[in-house]
Amino acid sequence: SRTIAELARAAHTLGFSPLPDAADSAPATSVARALASAARALLDRPGALGASPDALRVVRRFAATALLPTGDTTVRRLGAALADLARAVAAETPLFLGVDARCVTAAERALAAAFARTLDGAPVLAAFTALPATPSTFAALSAAADIVPIPPLTDQDAATLATHAARARGRSLDADDVAWCTTVARGRPGDVIALADHCAARPATRTVPAPIAARLRDHVAALPLRTRQVAALCALLGDTDVADRAARALDRPRTAVDAALFQLRRADLPGVDFATDPRPPHRDAVRLVGATALATLDAGEREVLIARATTERRQTERRRKERRRTERRHTGAAA
Repeated sequence: SRTIAELARAAHTLGFSPLPDAADSAPATSVARALASAARALLDRPGALGASPDALRVVRRFAATALLPTGDTTVRRLGAALADLARAVAAETPLFLGVDARCVTAAERALAAAFARTLDGAPVLAAFTALPATPSTFAALSAAADIVPIPPLTDQDAATLATHAARARGRSLDADDVAWCTTVARGRPGDVIALADHCAARPATRTVPAPIAARLRDHVAALPLRTRQVAALCALLGDTDVADRAARALDRPRTAVDAALFQLRRADLPGVDFATDPRPPHRDAVRLVGATALATLDAGEREVLIARATTERRQTERRRKERRRTERRHTGAAA
């Protein structure tokens, strides 16, 4: 994110050495991958051998796989090992670690908290960013870190930024394109600019740049399976009364579908009024999230959902035709 990039630049001017190294340019789409990338950079730094042999063994295993261990104790042990290695390297050069944690699991929260708690005043500046809709993401860090809220752009400010970003490149956006940028960006300035560029080059195509699509996929994939199923069905069904229709298609109570929709709104996904807002940009955003959710399912689950959606659409059309016939009969009888 731009916040992390700006913090890294500011830290560098103060003498902090950013992690991972600039040569490691692969984008990290999860906290585990970001910390594994930082671990690889730490292991290559002078001073790494100052860490304990046990810490080096644990960190090397994690750096090679980027897979979190199972169990709270082993996760805390990994966090402490990372902190021990960071302390050893920072004894020679202060370090800056920035992690864009928009998509984060419970195990990753525990890892970040263990890392921060066991730094023990080492000259390491660690910054973890989280979505504004999830202020409790790193609540466990509050004893060892400052929580700094950064409010997102308002819709009006985001629309203005999108318009000016397109104009700065000699292009223009129509009102629907601007609304699409605003809906998908969710107040993040960097995403507004990237979406404005993308839309200006591809007018009226409701797609997103690859980095945003990858981040959205990671975000959606972290949701529970049943929530992703509802998201996918809402996109497949479209039209009106989508919650009732999704409940019928999944053979679940309407309350279960409402709970999934609530979780989707809380997840700060594009289309904040998921499946209820009739405006085109929000409908398009629901389709985007739904298609992303569908792609996270295995082939068998996708086939089942598509079949259920097809059956529900046919039944809905039959019900509509029956209502129209009934209305015509009543109209004829009244005449």
